[in-house]
Amino acid sequence: MLEALKRLFDLEKKTIECNQCQSMIDSTYVFCPKCQHPTENYGKPIDYKKKFSQLLIIYGGMFIVVSSFYYMSSNLGLKIYKIEKVKNEQQNATYQCAGFGTESCIDKVRLNFENTNKTILGEEYLGNGQFGFTFIDRNHPGAFTAKINTDCNCTITNVQVSIIR
Repeated sequence: MLEALKRLFDLEKKTIECNQCQSMIDSTYVFCPKCQHPTENYGKPIDYKKKFSQLLIIYGGMFIVVSSFYYMSSNLGLKIYKIEKVKNEQQNATYQCAGFGTESCIDKVRLNFENTNKTILGEEYLGNGQFGFTFIDRNHPGAFTAKINTDCNCTITNVQVSIIR
């Protein structure tokens, strides 16, 4: 195997003797570096098929190695990126949320009430993230009031329910 690779990539350097100055030179030279006389390689056609096969093997191998590393790193990187992105978004939401809800939270609060099977009779924004609701419960007789506190993400933080007498 090693011999085949040496032959394929010309790793074994051959030396030839210059006809003019009798110095030993590399076999790949077409002209002698000392006396500029043409060597025996002068006029020989270049074996392009061999050179092409050498380049094809080298670049093909490099492509396979680089693309496999890219594929492996991109798959792992995307999964890690998505997890970190979700964590960062959750942390940013908690850091940015330092106040109370606004009147725009009424839709979320109303939706939570409707999902509990209660009928809303009236609603109002009391300020500082507090909402007041008057409602009836289909399972219990009578009317009730609820004071609901929300944070700046419109998440319900506290509910106080009392019966109307």
